[in-house]
Amino acid sequence: IYVGHEETIQNAINVMQEKDISQVPVMKNNDIVGSLTEHLILKNMLNNKAALNLKVNEIMNRPFPEVEMQDGCQEISGKINKENAAVLVQDLKGEYHIITEYDLIQAMA
Repeated sequence: IYVGHEETIQNAINVMQEKDISQVPVMKNNDIVGSLTEHLILKNMLNNKAALNLKVNEIMNRPFPEVEMQDGCQEISGKINKENAAVLVQDLKGEYHIITEYDLIQAMA
C-alpha cells in the first residue's frame, strides 16, 4: 500500500481510510521518496484550507526507515519514535510492508 508523490492529499486520505491505516509510504517511479501520516495531514489541514488539493510531495516527510526481515522486535522498536511513526520491511518478492508499534505488540502478545 502506498500513494504516489503527485497524488492529492484528498486521494491519499481516501487510500488511508479505505485501507484503515494511519501512515503510508510515498512512491515515485518505484522508489520510496517520502512518508505521509495522519498527524502531518491534520497539521496541514488546520493551517491551510486548501490542503486537500495539495500534492503529497508538497507536505510529505522523509521516508520511513527500513529494517531487515530478520531484525527482532527490540531492534525494530528502536527505530520507531516521534519522528518515525513506522518502519518498512521488504519481503522476498520485493514488496514493502509497514510495521508499527501496534504490529510489534501484536507479534509479542
